[in-house]
Amino acid sequence: MSLTTKRQLPNLNNEKIRQLNSVLINTEDNIRNVQQNFESFKQTTSLVDK
Repeated sequence: MSLTTKRQLPNLNNEKIRQLNSVLINTEDNIRNVQQNFESFKQTTSLVDK
């Protein structure tokens, strides 16, 4: 492996970590939104059931 290739690996790894962090944050946001929507849905259906 050449020196330039070895030097590029940490940068590539850092970029992959940044991408994974971004995906994780988006996933957490999506889960939070689903939970909020589900709570709203439960409240709405409980009103309909009455």
